[in-house]
Amino acid sequence: RDMHAARAAAIAEEADGGLALSKIKTLGLAASTTDLKSLALAATPQEPSYTLAEVAKHDRPDDCWIVVKGAVYDATKYLESHPGGAQSITMVAGTDATEDFEAIHSKKAWAELEAW
Repeated sequence: RDMHAARAAAIAEEADGGLALSKIKTLGLAASTTDLKSLALAATPQEPSYTLAEVAKHDRPDDCWIVVKGAVYDATKYLESHPGGAQSITMVAGTDATEDFEAIHSKKAWAELEAW
């Protein structure tokens, strides 16, 4: 099954995000609409999700997570290279730092954040 899911994921990429029915049939997989949707979902990696309580556990310089606009970032490796200094991040570690981030960061910083 894992092999089929991996192959289905590759097919989904080849078909620009959609599963090509003819290719699914050649793999010998079920080809009903419901099965194709299930297969596509199984083959698509899901983003992990965290509660704010889980994020709050990562509030130290050696384990520093922040939330910005609903996305969770592990900022631990970035602390030393942050232009504003590590303390500006560690003081909001383990919290939703959206308001602080929005207040002081440029479009360039937003673009860099997306890369993380």
